[in-house]
Amino acid sequence: MIGAGSMLLVQPTPPQQVAVLHADPDAEWPNQMFGASPEDGQRYNEFHGLTVVTYDQNTGDGASRPCLAVLTTPSGAGFAAGGCGAGPFPATVSLQITSLLPQALRDEFPEDTSLQFVHDDAGVQVYAAQPTTARPNP
Repeated sequence: MIGAGSMLLVQPTPPQQVAVLHADPDAEWPNQMFGASPEDGQRYNEFHGLTVVTYDQNTGDGASRPCLAVLTTPSGAGFAAGGCGAGPFPATVSLQITSLLPQALRDEFPEDTSLQFVHDDAGVQVYAAQPTTARPNP
């Protein structure tokens, strides 16, 4: 006797670029999180309720490294995620959309979507990967 069963196939969705954020020199620096704007600090276009900033962090040995932070808007007072680059690797931040993030972001992307922000010479590249879905495999 041969038993019949079903198997679920997990189908990952490849990340896709969804935006390029550009520096906004007129935007207010989020003093609540970082204090006064550093000389090298940049704030970028808002992204669905998120504030994105870059700055250089002193490493303590006279060098610095580029850093990226994603904050909740409008005041930029909530820290969502942050990260710094190292050597040839750019500052990159990855986060998963949850109910704690701004409604504007959740209106644009479903919960559990993964976002990645990558700082480069062109600005901040934003990539999204939809949640992994499982579907029956006959």
